[in-house]
Amino acid sequence: MRVVRQSPAMVVVLLALVTGGLVASGAGIGAPAAAVPAASAARTYTQIAAGDGHTCALTRAGKVVCRGYNAYGQTRVPTGVYTAITAGEGSTCALTRARTARCWGRFRPFREKRVPAGSVQIDEGGGVACVLNRTGKAICLSDTKGARTRVPAGRYRQVIVGDGYACTLSRAGKVSCWNLRSGPTAVAQGAPQGTFTQISGHFSTACALARGGKAVCWGDDSFGQTSVPPGTYAQVSAGGTNACALTRTGKVVCWGPRNAAAVREVPSGTFARITSGKYHACALTRGGRAVCWGSGFDPHTPF
Repeated sequence: MRVVRQSPAMVVVLLALVTGGLVASGAGIGAPAAAVPAASAARTYTQIAAGDGHTCALTRAGKVVCRGYNAYGQTRVPTGVYTAITAGEGSTCALTRARTARCWGRFRPFREKRVPAGSVQIDEGGGVACVLNRTGKAICLSDTKGARTRVPAGRYRQVIVGDGYACTLSRAGKVSCWNLRSGPTAVAQGAPQGTFTQISGHFSTACALARGGKAVCWGDDSFGQTSVPPGTYAQVSAGGTNACALTRTGKVVCWGPRNAAAVREVPSGTFARITSGKYHACALTRGGRAVCWGSGFDPHTPF
């Protein structure tokens, strides 16, 4: 994807609620900004997901709001009421209250498919999407031929998908990964040993959070995104050229030397959730407000 970088200064956007104003179809990251719609009362979110160059958030009422790069229609949200979201490489996927999985944008492994009762998680990467239900059963589908979408037998806490790999976190806290295509990936070959409470995968990097709060990342380290700063964390999120984590007190920490905006100028305050994209990152405050920063996020199109 061609990304037009903004100025080195970090763009921190406190995403106030707006009424409408989605990015027009085909508007790239570097496209001229549209006029800012009039703000209304603050909208709050329960989930947020950063993708290649776009971000989507889920409101408490089940509405999905997307902003950013839209060359494939990944920010053009179909009508519906949603319960979970994920943002990938030019694609967005979500679970609906009608017990279906739906994807839109570049890849659509779930076009409109019934999923098991109690499905609570969805993740997508490189044309493969996986869904996990409350009993720990996972299913995966692919938008392209030849993908190894069969999930190993077991019950899981999480299933994640990246560029050519998928990983599961067992109920016992073990991480297992496999290649989705014929070629090997550094993530699938380098799954860490130990007991973990959370995993995250995006593009060619994956991260896991150990039971004691130590974070470990593996896979592509072209930008230093696997070099985790020492600390005790509550959540970790792998991105494309960076990775971020929340400390146990809710502070943001990001790393990846070449992405200066994500590394040196993270927002102040305390947060409850964090997500890393290819060149940017976003977080939700404890009150559900959204904040995004880094290259490729336009302050003139707030949430």
